[in-house]
Amino acid sequence: MDDAMTTRRNILKGGAGLAAILASGKAPAALVKAMLAARQGIGGRAKLPFDSVVEYIKSVGFQYIDTGYAVTTDVVKISARYSFTVSESSSTVWGSQTSSDKNWLANQWGDKWWFGTTTGQFGGSQGTNVRDVEWNIENGTVNGVVGGTSYSGTYSGSVVSNENVYLFAANQGGTAIRKSVCALYRFSLHDNGVLVRDFIPVRVGTTGYMYDRVSGQLFGNQGTGNFVVGPDVVEVEYIESTGTQYIDTGITSGTQGIRVTGDVLFTSITYWDGHNAVFGSLGDANGMSQLLTLDHTNWQTRWCRTGSPQYVRTGSVSANVKYQIDISLVSGNVYLDVNGSRLYSSDVSFTTSSTPEPIYLNALWYNSSPGVFPNGSGRLGFNRYYGAWKFYDASGKLLRDFAPVRVGSEGAMMDRLTNKIYRNAGTGAFLRGSDAPRKMGGGIT
Repeated sequence: MDDAMTTRRNILKGGAGLAAILASGKAPAALVKAMLAARQGIGGRAKLPFDSVVEYIKSVGFQYIDTGYAVTTDVVKISARYSFTVSESSSTVWGSQTSSDKNWLANQWGDKWWFGTTTGQFGGSQGTNVRDVEWNIENGTVNGVVGGTSYSGTYSGSVVSNENVYLFAANQGGTAIRKSVCALYRFSLHDNGVLVRDFIPVRVGTTGYMYDRVSGQLFGNQGTGNFVVGPDVVEVEYIESTGTQYIDTGITSGTQGIRVTGDVLFTSITYWDGHNAVFGSLGDANGMSQLLTLDHTNWQTRWCRTGSPQYVRTGSVSANVKYQIDISLVSGNVYLDVNGSRLYSSDVSFTTSSTPEPIYLNALWYNSSPGVFPNGSGRLGFNRYYGAWKFYDASGKLLRDFAPVRVGSEGAMMDRLTNKIYRNAGTGAFLRGSDAPRKMGGGIT
């Protein structure tokens, strides 16, 4: 292959190949300039090789994908979201094994795992529910979480089969077996601590693919027929509640608190019992976990669970004004910044609930009832949420990186860390702003 062709391929591929070309200084300047221009989209963003991210792609029993990667060690991490649409005891979500039916690395119907020469099970089938799974495999031991339930065990032999991992089927010595009727929402694979595949479902026209965010390549169907393609997932400018919608973030307050950042606009200074919730978690009428609300026309923050609420009201709030919020309700570091100005700070130390409680966006969790404190409803906000809303634990670890999206025509939030969709947990539907695809520097991709 001549140098010019190598240069073209490396520039189009990007990543380390592109970096090497630019660093070498050997490629003709005109060629580099032309190829970079071909690779760029509007505004200097890389043009991606698909039309839209979708929520999932689904096999109907004849499709599968070759990931192009065979694990090389017995230190493997797999993270995925999937759902079976038909109960098939022999259906496989992903898998690889030798032609002699050894060195398994597979997950199939019934939440059953196959590692090395050993099979085990995650407490039976969860039916056709969508589930999140994470496996950590290390030299004979396996630890996993399925839908929040933990499992640990051991296996014999090795998961190294020298065969590529297949999706929607198992690869037995180069042959796809146990094809599944299954929807796949995401799939990532680490080998010896290195992320080697990070797949999200996409479409080109009406054809479904998996797009690998590591290599920047599309992986298509190697079987027959076509994948069923889920609804488009497109970032939008905002989602807006009309007072009955909220998001269950899926995280809890933590005993030492939480930090939250994001942009919010109050469409109406409307409240019940003095509050219009931005986010929150409460334990009972007298002991708060943490929350940020609009209290009449002020910001109100509350924290601690020591028998009586500790809170501060500060600043002023107006309708139809976008506010940039950075609030820390962390023991020893409590503050509220609005539009870059610090309205309150304290080094107070505290402990929140001994049993961490769910945190809702646009509502207050209260003893299993959103927006209820302690009787009646109405604390759900009349608010507009722009991207991105970020939730951190007390140590600073990012837990959620929410972007407002539409799934088909439905307004929702998507966590850009995992590509998981968080839908309205209330009634009615979120209003949403105009499409802003890839607005946040490829947050979805």
